Amino acid sequence: EGKAMEFGADFSHDEGKDDLLALRAALDNYHRADEPWVEKPFEATLLTARKIILSDETMGAIADLEIRLARYDTLIGCSPYRSTVVQLMSRFEGVCAAVANGFKPDWRTCCYLDYYLAHGAVPAVGLSAALAKATGADSQTVQSSLCAHQIEAIVTRLLEEEQSSTRLSAERIIALNDALCRTINPTWELGMRKWDPPVEPQGRGGGYKLPAASSLKYFLEDLADFTATSKLDPITKSALIFFQIDSVRMFPHHFDQLGRIISFYLWRHTGVVMHAIPPISVTPAIHPQKHLEKLKPYLHQGETVDMLILDDWIYHAARSTQNAVELERACLAEVERQIAEWQECLKSSSGRSTGTIHEILPLIFVRPVFSVSSLAKDAHSAYSTANQMVLSLERAGIVRQVSAGRRNKLYECPDALNFFGKMVPELASL
Repeated sequence: EGKAMEFGADFSHDEGKDDLLALRAALDNYHRADEPWVEKPFEATLLTARKIILSDETMGAIADLEIRLARYDTLIGCSPYRSTVVQLMSRFEGVCAAVANGFKPDWRTCCYLDYYLAHGAVPAVGLSAALAKATGADSQTVQSSLCAHQIEAIVTRLLEEEQSSTRLSAERIIALNDALCRTINPTWELGMRKWDPPVEPQGRGGGYKLPAASSLKYFLEDLADFTATSKLDPITKSALIFFQIDSVRMFPHHFDQLGRIISFYLWRHTGVVMHAIPPISVTPAIHPQKHLEKLKPYLHQGETVDMLILDDWIYHAARSTQNAVELERACLAEVERQIAEWQECLKSSSGRSTGTIHEILPLIFVRPVFSVSSLAKDAHSAYSTANQMVLSLERAGIVRQVSAGRRNKLYECPDALNFFGKMVPELASL
């Protein structure tokens, strides 16, 4: 029986910063000798103009993450259950991203959404009413699950793109942000920020000065140029892009999913991942406050610690992404274990496990709500064959009928519906 993972967020990062602290002291002494030092508010600067200096510990965390990403992505690519794990990881990211942005989605409701939308099976009462009736979810959970499902679709489309060196243009960044805004709130203003926000309160380190709206087009073009031309490794680049989007706030509505989506794009198009996208929203979903503490020190610390702020954030991003990569590995192991258990149940109930049934088991892991006709379509089999397989699965206790009557039967796979809660119990009771 698989065990739930533990997701940490307290990544100690003190000893490894000695090298940066020494460099900072040298810089401070240089400024004192040259001219009086005046603490200034933190101001975002163009990424292409930054000189990035990282501590040894941060570079070690990045290297460790790259090794884990390559190892587990290769394992998934070689697995007979590759397609299952890829789809599950995209759904994990959708659900965790929705949670990280303040929503309360439900895995089971997302699975019902898949059934209704993938097979044109939306009842006459409408999608929201049908979901509420089928799952018992309230309107908030239904809307949250719709948000999660749409983010999942965005991640899936990025995975399906051909790997290339295609430049992530400023226009594409705006389009990605607009698509995400529509998932969060369809009434939100789209495009770039056109107004100047009030000045941030001054903190003990000098405060924060937000870029003017008139300068945002330069920051956006710089972000696209940095993505395409920087020689930094993809992990560091994606962490810096995430930080830049947060600190510049170039869009009207401030939420952090765009940074993660660009990370996915970057990793996919540079070959860091070839198969599945690790659900990097899992750590901020479980530990939102820890995430914010590491991301937003620029709000109250001035430019003398700019170097340490970035090093801290990149280290945190690398370590928290390891949570997602380890979750990816654990999910692959659990899929393998669960399917093996189902095969034994089938043998016990019927004395044999046919090749056709074996092929259908990975499918019901990602389509745990289905009818005979939808299963036949997904499995590319005849209706009569699919009906016999469902009867076998039902006899083995793997699926159960949840609709009333003998016509238009709807089935659920309880083990697959409980998969998210088993792997991430901290988020199962939302």
